[in-house]
Amino acid sequence: MKRRLSFSLFFLLVCIPNGSRSQEVVGSVAAELAPRPGAISPDGRRFFVGNTLSGTLTIIDVAERKAIASVKVGRAPRGLAVTPDGKRIYAANSGSHDISVIDAATNALLDTIQVGKRPVGILITADGKQAYVTNSGSRDVSVIDLASGEVRDTIPVGKNPFGLSIAPDGKTLYVSNTYSNTVSVVDIRGGHEQEANQEIATIPVGKAPHGLLLSQDGSKLFVVNLESRNLTVVDTRARKAIGAIPVGKDPLGIAATADGKKAFVANGGSDSLSVVDTAQDKSIGEIKVGKKPYWVVVGPGDKMLFSVNSSSRDVTFVRLR
Repeated sequence: MKRRLSFSLFFLLVCIPNGSRSQEVVGSVAAELAPRPGAISPDGRRFFVGNTLSGTLTIIDVAERKAIASVKVGRAPRGLAVTPDGKRIYAANSGSHDISVIDAATNALLDTIQVGKRPVGILITADGKQAYVTNSGSRDVSVIDLASGEVRDTIPVGKNPFGLSIAPDGKTLYVSNTYSNTVSVVDIRGGHEQEANQEIATIPVGKAPHGLLLSQDGSKLFVVNLESRNLTVVDTRARKAIGAIPVGKDPLGIAATADGKKAFVANGGSDSLSVVDTAQDKSIGEIKVGKKPYWVVVGPGDKMLFSVNSSSRDVTFVRLR
């Protein structure tokens, strides 16, 4: 009863300027110790949270807005990804230098894949065949064949790589390098005497880049800079920064609506999400959430937004429509 009462009192209406519809913060669900990464199932029914100090995965029923399971993974999970068919969950564990593979139907641990040192990010390709993992300690990206569970290649990049994003045509991978203040451009297809999985350029950005977001057509890359407190806007064809968008304090994660017109940035030092108009390259509002949000996820159909809050140990639910 106490939990229901606190949930209802959390309801809040947050107004976004410039004629946009309002966002409704409709509640929060408790996670475990120091939750950071989050991921949503393709059908939007389950939300997954990696708890870095607990070494666990909290599974949340979205409709009921309650935690329904806790699954043990490796030490300090920092990255999460779900396969396109929703059957597998992959957790990148920075403390145990491996990837935990979870059966989404049974919550059973199916496999553990050794990668580089301190993996912090993971991205699964649209066809569900490969995963790319940023290893912050070994300054590289592991390429995993998901059918066999084997690391097929390793790509050297910059210092302390974190974020990952793949171009819409599937030919280029972008990697943020936190200690290099750059983004690596990686050719993942190869051809014309160029081997696949080779870094072909680096782009200077702001200080301590983390999350990455590509526009729908792939022409712009938005880079979240934790220390600069802004987003670098990169022209991907010219491979250079063309602007900067101020956001809140200590930003880290970023996610966008399905049409790509609006992005949300998790500001760990401001306890908020910045709302960004990606066409005009400007911040248009702010949503107050829990304490130290470091990750943000937009659910299927743009119906719900999820903010993973490290210090308040919970996930804020924001209704978008």
